[in-house]
Amino acid sequence: MTLCVAWKTENRISLASDSRVCFDNGGHADVGIKVVALDVRVLSADELSPGTFAVLYQHTWGLCFAGNFCAAYSVREFLSGFMANLQYAGVKADFNMEDLCGLILEFYKRTTIELSLPLKENGEFELVLTGFCPASAKTRAFRFIFEWDDLKRMKTPHFKEILTDSAYYFFGKGTADAEQAYLAGKESRIDCRMLSSIRTVIKSKAHPSVGGSIQCGGFEGDEFYVYGIQESFKDDDGLLVMQSTYKGHTMQGQFNVLTMGKFIGKIIYLVPFLDDIGS
Repeated sequence: MTLCVAWKTENRISLASDSRVCFDNGGHADVGIKVVALDVRVLSADELSPGTFAVLYQHTWGLCFAGNFCAAYSVREFLSGFMANLQYAGVKADFNMEDLCGLILEFYKRTTIELSLPLKENGEFELVLTGFCPASAKTRAFRFIFEWDDLKRMKTPHFKEILTDSAYYFFGKGTADAEQAYLAGKESRIDCRMLSSIRTVIKSKAHPSVGGSIQCGGFEGDEFYVYGIQESFKDDDGLLVMQSTYKGHTMQGQFNVLTMGKFIGKIIYLVPFLDDIGS
C-alpha cells in the first residue's frame, strides 16, 4: 500500500508519500517511486508545415498513487509516453482537464480490471493527478478510484476533483493517524506540518506497509517538480547527521550534489524539519 497526501496552500498544490513497496511473501523494499512528474503535450490539428504541428498545450503534471504498485507502475509508464504525444481534433485549446482525465480513466480502468481478475481487490490502486487546466487557467487535482455503486453490487472506476472543499486529501494506509498528526502539528508552515505528519506515521511503524523516506513534489508556477528531502537524525554517538533522499533513495552528498564518477546530480532539496536541526 502506501500513505499519500495532496494539499493546497493558496493556489499551489503539492503531493507527498512514503517509499515502501510490499510483496506477497511479507517482505518489503523502501525504493518505490510514487511521486512523479508527468509531461502532457497536446498538438493542434493545424499543420504548420509538413510534419510540424502547433502546440496547443504543454505542461508538467504531478502524479501520486497508493495501492497495487504493479498496476500503478503500468499506468504510470503508459501515461509517461502517451500523454506527451496527444493531438487534438481542433485548432484551439477549447478543452479542460476533465477531458484529459476522461482519457486517462480508460487506461486506469483497463489496467485495474485486468489485475483485479487474478488479484481481486489487491489489484486496485488509487491515483491522484494534478496539473494546469487550460479552461480555468489554474492548477487542479483529481483522484481516480474504484468504488461500489449505490446497490453495492459492482465496483466502478471514476475520477473526481479534490481540494475544492478541503485543503488536503490523505489516501492509502494510516490516513487517520496522519491527519491527527497534521492537526496536532505545531509547525507554522503548512508544507512542513504536512510532511511531518507523513514522517510521524513512518516512524510509528504502526502500519507495516508505510515506511522508508518521504517523497515530495509541488508546483513552481504552472509546472510540477519532484524535490529531494533533507532530514536530520542522531547517530549512535549522539551526533546530528543530515541525510538527503530523492525518490526513495539516499543520496551520498548534500546540498544538491550527488557525485557519480564525472557526473553531479543537481537536485532541489527541501529542508522541512528545521526544528530537529535546532534541537
